[in-house]
Amino acid sequence: MTSATTTTLTQATLDKLPPVAGTVMELLRSLDDEDLDATHLAKKIGHDPVLSARVLKIVNSPFYGVAGQVSSLQEAVMVLGFSSVRRLALAASLNGSFPVCGHGKADPRRIWRHSFCVALCGQVLARLVRVDPESAFTAGLLHDIGRIALLSVDPAGFAAVLAARADHPDLGAAETAVLGFTHAEFGARLLERWRLPAILVRAVEYHHQPDTAPTGPLTDLTHMADHLAHAMADNTLEHLVTTRAPNNAVIRLGLTRVQCIEALAPVPEQVEALAAIME
Repeated sequence: MTSATTTTLTQATLDKLPPVAGTVMELLRSLDDEDLDATHLAKKIGHDPVLSARVLKIVNSPFYGVAGQVSSLQEAVMVLGFSSVRRLALAASLNGSFPVCGHGKADPRRIWRHSFCVALCGQVLARLVRVDPESAFTAGLLHDIGRIALLSVDPAGFAAVLAARADHPDLGAAETAVLGFTHAEFGARLLERWRLPAILVRAVEYHHQPDTAPTGPLTDLTHMADHLAHAMADNTLEHLVTTRAPNNAVIRLGLTRVQCIEALAPVPEQVEALAAIME
């Protein structure tokens, strides 16, 4: 299939997606805004009652140790800091932007839960490899946005991809065979449509292929966080981090098994707190 054909198929599918709320776009683009007015953005979040309720639900979860004590977004910012509240608001707003249903491997809650874990893994490890934690969290949160968006507009195509996994164990190969493009490509084109920073687009597009030139720390970290999140779910974390990986992302990042295991210890509890928005 030619590149032009792939682009046409991707754009045609993208055109089926409804526009996302303005608050979502402000949260996404605020990452690249050097002149960010945190007070303005906090008020913007506060003016969205549904989003505010979702954020407060997370903040008042047992993980943060203030259960039942935070009753407003302003209090949440004072307790957790603006960056933490922005991350929670971004997760909550994106989760609510694609109202889809499904079960099993097509359950959007399953995909979002994994994305939350990748975001939190990336955020924690970012501090060890000199990557911006905000960018790492956002890249992890968005890395599978192509799967969520596809499930939203083409559930039959999503189901066909799952069925094709019997003949194509690799997800990307199954997607290309059925759809003509991968979820990573679809997600990247969606982020381009949203006019998000190129570094985020690249991290999403190549999170399964981090050796694709030009490589970059955020792409490597998103790739690694993805694998670590899967390993955590499968209880195989201690055996995953190795310099004998099928790509060079681990070598470039310079992370060790011990560093990852120690740094990621609080992530499972954080995932549970963040997953409160889906209940």
